[in-house]
Amino acid sequence: MRCSTLGAIALFLAAAALNTAQSGAALGQTTKPALEWAPCGDVPDTECAGLEVPVDYAKPNGAKFTLRLGRAPAVDPAKRKGVLLLLPGGPGPGIAEMMGGDERKAQHVADFQQQYDVVTWDPRGIGKSSPIRCDPKAAPKLEMPLDRKPTQAEFDAVARANAAFIQSCADASGELFWHLSAKYTAQDIERMRQALSPDDGLLGYGGSYGSAYGAAYLEAYSLSSFHLNADGHGGSVLTDPPAASAATAALFGSHIAAAFPAGSSGFNGFAARYDTFTPPLLAPTPHG
Repeated sequence: MRCSTLGAIALFLAAAALNTAQSGAALGQTTKPALEWAPCGDVPDTECAGLEVPVDYAKPNGAKFTLRLGRAPAVDPAKRKGVLLLLPGGPGPGIAEMMGGDERKAQHVADFQQQYDVVTWDPRGIGKSSPIRCDPKAAPKLEMPLDRKPTQAEFDAVARANAAFIQSCADASGELFWHLSAKYTAQDIERMRQALSPDDGLLGYGGSYGSAYGAAYLEAYSLSSFHLNADGHGGSVLTDPPAASAATAALFGSHIAAAFPAGSSGFNGFAARYDTFTPPLLAPTPHG
């Protein structure tokens, strides 16, 4: 999951003031969350802690779940400069993927530990942070053709199959399933900042989809102190054209529906975008 440095952008953004009272009130919280660190067990040389957060931050007194955080502490407290937060890419990776095995070296965790506590987490719905569950029997068996433009009937069939599978995930996972976007993860990051470094702010590195988490955070919490390096940014999920968003929804069933009707913006948008692709990118790769 190592991210390419091609096209990397650096966003060194910090506010003139740190307003922890305002951000805390927005989360229905007035005191610093307590973290109890202990060996993770499944990730060597890493400590883990749990942080309780709301499923829906608009309902701070509603349902809650626990985010799992992972930390590789600074080796010399006397030289410690603060907290470096690694924003997982994917989406899909968590602590084990970011700080375990060869990826730990690729992320230069040992190097950063010379001056920082290196922290990452299992994002909501991933790893040990209330992972999303789905019915494997409902997994779609239909696929969109890759060597030609799909017909409306093919598109509808794939949409129905994917919608049924996603519905199984929603049924098995409960309310959290509807609160998994970068917007909610940005609110989780603010909760983590309050727990990890309420007075000094954070340094953040986001590769691939991690850059979307960072961008969403900076949009929501302009008064918080957060320096972000975003590597390989993949485009904002908040600014995709409506037709592209509708096509994505139809393909992956993230918006539950039996299918988009013939002539809908979902199918037409997908078909239009198909025409912008070059055939070599869509044609199956032959294997000798």
